[in-house]
Amino acid sequence: MVTIMKLVILGGAGDMGSYIVKDAVKFGTMWTEIAIADINEKKANKLMSDLKDSRLKFIKVDATNHTELVRLMKNYDIACSAIGPFYFFGPKVVRAAIQAKIPLVDICDDPDPTQEVLEMDVLAKEANIPIFLGYGWTPGLSNLLALHAYYKLDRGPVQLNIAWAGGAADSEGFAVILHLYYAVTGSFPSYQDGKFIDAPAGKGNVKIDFPLPLKTVGVFDCGHPEPVTIPRFLSNVTECTLKGGLTPDWNNKVLESFKHLHLIQGKSRQKLWAKVIHATEKLFATGGVAASSVRVDIHGTYKENPVHWVYCTPSITMGELTGIPASIAAHLYAEEKISGTGVLPPEALPENTPLLFFEELKKRNIEMIFDENKPLKHFLPPDPYTPGFFAKYGLTILILLFFVLILSGAYWLILSLL
Repeated sequence: MVTIMKLVILGGAGDMGSYIVKDAVKFGTMWTEIAIADINEKKANKLMSDLKDSRLKFIKVDATNHTELVRLMKNYDIACSAIGPFYFFGPKVVRAAIQAKIPLVDICDDPDPTQEVLEMDVLAKEANIPIFLGYGWTPGLSNLLALHAYYKLDRGPVQLNIAWAGGAADSEGFAVILHLYYAVTGSFPSYQDGKFIDAPAGKGNVKIDFPLPLKTVGVFDCGHPEPVTIPRFLSNVTECTLKGGLTPDWNNKVLESFKHLHLIQGKSRQKLWAKVIHATEKLFATGGVAASSVRVDIHGTYKENPVHWVYCTPSITMGELTGIPASIAAHLYAEEKISGTGVLPPEALPENTPLLFFEELKKRNIEMIFDENKPLKHFLPPDPYTPGFFAKYGLTILILLFFVLILSGAYWLILSLL
């Protein structure tokens, strides 16, 4: 049974939200109205002009205004949120959805707000609505791949090691840059040896194979929601870790240098340098490909034999990987194929949930990769490595020398004028 519904997409004109809109237009026959709620009217009008669908409408909204957000959401049957950065907007949007008593699908990819939203579970249940938390790329597809493996394995201990690779040529969003700075600084939750720990960002370097055109990418420990949510719902998981990295690799070295120079410590500095990078993004895409992926290494037992499986997304655009699963979640809810109340990350749903998503993804020519061969057929095992001194600090030293030369030149110029 398909329920005819009105859909509002918060941040629908943005880098990720626009992909939710595109998919909803193409596949969401149940939507009588698809509202793009955004602060950027120019981008929204351009998107509507490109898509040419009579169900589309634009509503200007300021997501920092709680009253305005609640009033808007009350006019719709379900909302999708792509408003980032989520460490600022994630809990705000969830609170508004709970007050408006409207189901919400979000793509929150920051660990701290994920924890904050999980604590709203009782409030969501009292409002009798589902908050579908983290239904994008990572989290989202990563969780669904992990959930699919978890229910195939024996009921013994399960180890999940998740890694993403993001192409610098693959996204132009300001919020994406802010999220990246947030994810690679300080410490973050990880789940190891059956307990939650605070792990420092930027450690644990590993080279990992991803599907072409990405190939092998260097990844490192960083902050994401999967280690926060997965162990809470899948009781046999004894380890859940998360690594990520950019391609081309020199982008990772720039990030490392920014950290060494304390340029991205704290929200105000992150915002400043995000503006700088956002203005010069095409430079950082040099040598890269417009593709991203997420890979899940699964260790457990299957029919009483130890196994190491690798489940992976194809290497396609970050927008497709992130926006399409959120659109599918709203779609499946309208079809009454997923349901519930409270805060529901993907692994909180029944074991058939991944197959529902994978079937919908196939309709969009997106197929997951499942390597259960022994030895692995499509992927090499992760290869840990320790960066050399120059690889780790070389760019930082060059940046410092550059500034020393500039200051020295300015000093001698002033002396010559005196």
